[in-house]
Amino acid sequence: MYEPKPSPKEEEPYSANGHDVGGITVTDPGNPERGAVEYDELHVPCPPHTTERHLKTKIDLHLLPFVSVLYLLAFLDRVNIANARSFHLIEDLGLTGVQYNTALTIFFVPYVVFEIPSNIFLKRFSPRIWLSICCLGFGLLTTVQGLVQNYGGLLTTRFFLGVFECGMFPGCFYLLGMWYRRHEAQKRFSLFFSSTSLAGAFGGLLASGIGKMDGMRGYHG
Repeated sequence: MYEPKPSPKEEEPYSANGHDVGGITVTDPGNPERGAVEYDELHVPCPPHTTERHLKTKIDLHLLPFVSVLYLLAFLDRVNIANARSFHLIEDLGLTGVQYNTALTIFFVPYVVFEIPSNIFLKRFSPRIWLSICCLGFGLLTTVQGLVQNYGGLLTTRFFLGVFECGMFPGCFYLLGMWYRRHEAQKRFSLFFSSTSLAGAFGGLLASGIGKMDGMRGYHG
């Protein structure tokens, strides 16, 4: 008479530090010396030489600092025009009327229009390639923005700055979502968003330091 093969023994969710990890521990009947094997909710086994907590710590150290600094720099580039206005931007470029406000607004036109295409390229080329391209692009444009001589040059650099920065936020968010489960990601998203506050804090300090260089090589601070 046929007898059904007993299923692997399921135990309570377990982790090395005694906290619930949202998975199960299964004893492999074919390899009893291996002991209990830790699985997550997708039934992916944790490697025997480490623990889930150590894996998450390693991912945090390799991922969170870089995406936070990346978005901090992108946000800093976006808002530095307000500091430039405090150091004679309008007088140097001869802006009149609403031209300064237009230069502010033109950034968000490509930011909105190209965000979905940017996400498609992100999926096509992978985050490591596409985010690197975006980072190099907005860094180069920020440098060129300091060399503009007229209103048209300012509009052009602000426009393409929006083109390259539109992929930064969804790209970093997508990258974090790939590495963490839903209940793990909330804390990481909060740390990631805090980089915008740091950009606001250090942006003014950096602008003050640059302002003290007023007159060097014929440039206003």
